[in-house]
Amino acid sequence: MGKVKTKFFLTLLLINLIYPQHSTASEVSLPNEEKKQYAIFPLALTEYKDNQQASIWQKLKTRAIAQNGFNLIALLIFLGAIIHSFNTSIFQKMEHRQRIKEKKAEIPTSSKTHLLGFLGEIEIVFILWTCLLMIASTLLFSSSYTLTGILEGFHQFKLYISKDISYTEPLFVVVIMAISASRPILNLTEKIIERIVQFFGESIKSWWFIILTITPLMGSFITEPAAMTISALLLARKFYCHSPNLILSYGTLGLLFVNISIGGTLTNFAAPPILVVASRWDLGMNEMLTMFGYKSVLGIFLSTALYFFLFRKSFEEMEKRNTISTKKEKDPIPVWISISHLLFLAWTVFISHYPPLFIGGFFLFLGLMEITKKHQTPLNLKTPLLVGLFLAGLITLGKCQGWWLDLILKSIDNQLIFFFGSLGLTSINDNAAITFLASQVEGIEASTRYYILSGAVIGGGLTIIANAPNPAGKNILQKYFPEGIQPSKLFLAALLPTIIIAIIFLLITPKF
Repeated sequence: MGKVKTKFFLTLLLINLIYPQHSTASEVSLPNEEKKQYAIFPLALTEYKDNQQASIWQKLKTRAIAQNGFNLIALLIFLGAIIHSFNTSIFQKMEHRQRIKEKKAEIPTSSKTHLLGFLGEIEIVFILWTCLLMIASTLLFSSSYTLTGILEGFHQFKLYISKDISYTEPLFVVVIMAISASRPILNLTEKIIERIVQFFGESIKSWWFIILTITPLMGSFITEPAAMTISALLLARKFYCHSPNLILSYGTLGLLFVNISIGGTLTNFAAPPILVVASRWDLGMNEMLTMFGYKSVLGIFLSTALYFFLFRKSFEEMEKRNTISTKKEKDPIPVWISISHLLFLAWTVFISHYPPLFIGGFFLFLGLMEITKKHQTPLNLKTPLLVGLFLAGLITLGKCQGWWLDLILKSIDNQLIFFFGSLGLTSINDNAAITFLASQVEGIEASTRYYILSGAVIGGGLTIIANAPNPAGKNILQKYFPEGIQPSKLFLAALLPTIIIAIIFLLITPKF
């Protein structure tokens, strides 16, 4: 029971951090729902009195100093977090060297080593820099530097995180990842994939190809975070465990991130950048299939087939020195357990906008895990919790960036600029944030919406922060990269499939 209690309290900790207890179900709103702003920051976009004759640069400078320069400070904090996230490998290397030094000297692990390891965790980055946002907003919006005045400033920050921001998505990702990583779900998915693999002849390359094509497309139904978790775990067990060379390792990771990002476009509820605009932009199942879905399927298979061809010799070398295990499962899982897990997964997806309901369901799920522990493996909540914290921090910092994103979007009058601008911004910000901000601008044409949304989902594989599920894949697979996953190498690995899919989406445009 000790492990169950630990999991229970860890989950409660996350809830208390990013979903305050005083919030009620009635306060939880859909992503596109209009709602009142409670904190005095960030300044609502309608409050800016821009000089219409001024250049965009002059407007940006004017907005930057609004509210005692809060916008500029928030931007610098956000840029600091971005730079930190791109350089976490530096801290990982420093930690590694420090551990070797301490091991040779036969001394216990020091606080310095633990601190370097902490700074090297990409999931911690945005929460860490959010602390600076908290301090900055508290000081800037304090009526005085007395205790009472500072508490007034801190109250504004509390209003911001508890009333003005919805943390439903981070909580949803935590729950869906935890359920998806359970043994019955993984076992069932693996059996489905295995049946397909057997049709083509079981081998390392067959597993690789099917995992990178079929599983991402399953993300349209089980959600992208779940698809990422399952794909990464299967790649670890069926591919990375056979020690591929570093180029193939990065190629596979880049392809995985890109395929997952576009694999959820067959439906309107599975991919975060689509979910947050589906209702406002009238994107139903039919629109998703006809405008995005079939192109994503084509792009996934074409780019994966190209990488398969480029790395064919590497696969041959791997096949020669490795063998695929065909051992039968020693402890088969009863059908009713697998069905119950699927029902919990379906419930979480169905009720994804209402944290009290899917969190309540998750607690029942933990109880089922305990009852059926004979057929379970220990539930690892570390990865889901870290990803949840990453998203919570990203949302908290990202919401303060609307003042400059809004100006940039409104200044564009070329559809291709919208496409490539959305794609480029996605690489330095979560793609759901890009589409959500775009949806707040009134009067956007249908063609513009298509290019913005296309750019956002296509660019979701270029960096770890570009798409919500990416940190989960990184966390699961990073142990197979000796020096950690380096952002520049990931970007290069994901660039070719991104270009292929971008060409497909640009050549086959819908009629508006």
